[in-house]
Amino acid sequence: MGFFPDEGQALGMNTAALRNRSIPAFFGTFSLVGALCWAPPAAAQSSAPSPTPESPDPYALRPSVMAGLSQWVLFGGGNLAGQVKFGRFVAEYSHGQSLHFDNVAFALTKEERAASVAVGMPWTTGAGFGFQITPHLHVLLEVKAHRYEVRDDFGGELRYTSLTIGPGVFYDIYLWKGLFVQPNVRYWPTVASTFKSKQLTSSDRTPYEPQRHDLVPFVNVNLGWTFSGY
Repeated sequence: MGFFPDEGQALGMNTAALRNRSIPAFFGTFSLVGALCWAPPAAAQSSAPSPTPESPDPYALRPSVMAGLSQWVLFGGGNLAGQVKFGRFVAEYSHGQSLHFDNVAFALTKEERAASVAVGMPWTTGAGFGFQITPHLHVLLEVKAHRYEVRDDFGGELRYTSLTIGPGVFYDIYLWKGLFVQPNVRYWPTVASTFKSKQLTSSDRTPYEPQRHDLVPFVNVNLGWTFSGY
């Protein structure tokens, strides 16, 4: 036996105590390391900004081409127009030709119908500039020139050109991608004309004196395609 009889016993007790303290410390250290290893991705995921789709500009550049349906379907002629929307502004140019108002009775005045005269428009052209109230609703101030021809059944004819300036209201309804219809109404009062009264002959052979033909109001529906920005 040594000088200190309890030395071995004390050493065994110290070793057991150290072992008991080391096991929890080991698992505690393992847990801390695991938490540190897994925490950064979660933190990075929570702090990273979530991707959001960019909202389209409702007033982006929108170039379009259009055809006026009434000119093609009702009046037996044609009409094509180009329109550009940029910011809150709108610009348009249109040209029509070979229109026959006598194709439909409501396009003639009561006197023109009674005289059975043919009223036509060989060409009509002009431009407008305006403002977008909403991305689909806009107004224009339009300046147009219209060429008229009035003929009776006996070879009599009257020709003249009128200049109109007036407002128009337009609404775009998109059907599929860039395809849209555009109902519109215009009020085109005549501000100047080369009209000079001339006597023609009614179908019953009585004298008929035409009056200047005006387009107030003019209702139409355009069919168009927008190339971008819709």
